[in-house]
Amino acid sequence: MILDCPTPQRNPTLDRLAELGCSLHVLYLSEGPKDSPRGWGHAVLKHNRTFWDSLNRLQRLRTIFAIILAQEYGTVVCFGYRGWPRVLAIFASRLNGSKVVLRSDTNYLTISRQPYLKRLLKRAYLRMLIPRKALAWSIGTQNELFWRREVGLRNTSLIPYEVPVLPGGVDEIIRRQSDASQMHFLYVGRLEAYKCVDDAIEAFGRLNDPKYLQWRFTIVGDGPERTRLELLAKGDARFTFTGSIHYDKLGTVFAKADVLTLPSEQEAWGLVVNEALGFGLYVITSDVVGSSCDLISESTGEVYPNKDVSKLSQAMASSVMHLNRVPRNSRTDTAMLMSNSLQELNHDS
Repeated sequence: MILDCPTPQRNPTLDRLAELGCSLHVLYLSEGPKDSPRGWGHAVLKHNRTFWDSLNRLQRLRTIFAIILAQEYGTVVCFGYRGWPRVLAIFASRLNGSKVVLRSDTNYLTISRQPYLKRLLKRAYLRMLIPRKALAWSIGTQNELFWRREVGLRNTSLIPYEVPVLPGGVDEIIRRQSDASQMHFLYVGRLEAYKCVDDAIEAFGRLNDPKYLQWRFTIVGDGPERTRLELLAKGDARFTFTGSIHYDKLGTVFAKADVLTLPSEQEAWGLVVNEALGFGLYVITSDVVGSSCDLISESTGEVYPNKDVSKLSQAMASSVMHLNRVPRNSRTDTAMLMSNSLQELNHDS
């Protein structure tokens, strides 16, 4: 398997996949996202792995040739399709007939909004690179549409994301009732322009009637937009900026909140939605967030038109009608689905 780096959500799944008897070796392209640290804390990995950025040139060549010549690996699973180690592994399957599985959270909602020429060029490139016989592990409705309509794959298997370990390592979350007079809103993520946190600040700021004076909005994360966002929220004491919080400390933040807001104008999936639902939060997302089609319903949250601040403000106000915090942990055994899919793929060969 070729992945970017270890993550708190993915590590337990890969560990369990190894425990299920899958002869697994993971090639991580880096030990962590050095360009934008996530505050994930120390990761304990139980599965076999190699870190690409720790290999010398000769070791990298040996690794690539082993993949190209299909000497050691029966199936290559690429989490993503960018970067030359993955591109070579995918292209090699055309040359040597080896089996390749693709896993990516790219969603059709985002692709369909791109300029036509850019979309056409990307579609042509992906269809030249990725063989039609490849298997795609789709994560949801919009991701499957991407594989089928943009890449032209017909061999897809739905293997949803799961969050086997919630932030903070919380084992049991008790349902609770929110206080309508003290609703607590939450944003968790990078403070980048495309996340549109400014829309959330403006929308919440419009809730200025006396009944909203005790409502709060906590913004967790860091990034290039932080200073501008703090200035935008200046003067409204209901806003709190915490900066980045380590993943193993986030459980307390989720447990104290009532509503998660994810206003991004491009969000392939949004694992924070899974996490928030696991803590029983009501979730408000824009209609380009990939998970909105599969995880958001009338009982779990609301989806509003991207960049429509008025609709977002209305959704925030109406969230007071949903005060029952019922934890909704994922029951999908992602590792088992992956294991069964790989066994079936190898059996067919």
